[in-house]
Amino acid sequence: MCSSHSTTENKKPSLMKKANLPTNPAHALEQLRVWAQLEEVEDSFAKMFLVSELLWLIWAFGTSTPYKKKQKLVPIIISNLKNRSPFTDEALNKELFS
Repeated sequence: MCSSHSTTENKKPSLMKKANLPTNPAHALEQLRVWAQLEEVEDSFAKMFLVSELLWLIWAFGTSTPYKKKQKLVPIIISNLKNRSPFTDEALNKELFS
């Protein structure tokens, strides 16, 4: 029984993969909002996304920041996601991370 419990726990983080994000920015935003509610999301985002992708998300929210480090960028993104901030129209008309 203990073995099946650890298997279930191991599967939870695997659901949060960049490859699981839709390429449509509006749909990706909804998925990111779901992920933002999970525990340890900041660590997961820092591991999952490149700095350039985090900067794209910051831009997509219409936010500007002088920061270029994941430790500073991820909390800004999580805050925007939890506050249900929308992507800009320009970002919605582009492919995700392009």
